Amino acid sequence: MSEPHERLALSHQPYLNESPDGGSLLAGECDDCRGRVFPPPAVCPFCMGERMRSVPISRRGKLYSYSFVVQGVAEFESPYVVCYVDMPEGVRVFTQLADVDPATLACDMPVELKLTAPKVDRYGRAIGRFKFAPVVEGAS
Repeated sequence: MSEPHERLALSHQPYLNESPDGGSLLAGECDDCRGRVFPPPAVCPFCMGERMRSVPISRRGKLYSYSFVVQGVAEFESPYVVCYVDMPEGVRVFTQLADVDPATLACDMPVELKLTAPKVDRYGRAIGRFKFAPVVEGAS
């Protein structure tokens, strides 16, 4: 039987592809049923297949739902906005919104990926490596 830390490594796959062009998020795609999910798991949640691979997903999506967090975790300055973003590839990403006036938020508004400097939580883990922000007309 494998050690607990070996099992943990198998269940948490990389989800971020950092590159000079701004990087992208990686979804997991099942080679058996073609189901896609974010973040990429080791086992497909749709068919329980173990033949998963990481595939890059678009940098832009649409705001599905959002909530204001007034009292949050210590690592993030409150208040902040958390949300779900629907991506064109059919996955839904849970994330924070950045650079947003709360009065302008609306479901289905276009948002785009922003890579951020990671913060370190109380356990020494890098967290908060990406956020989404409203698409600025005329920008990439």
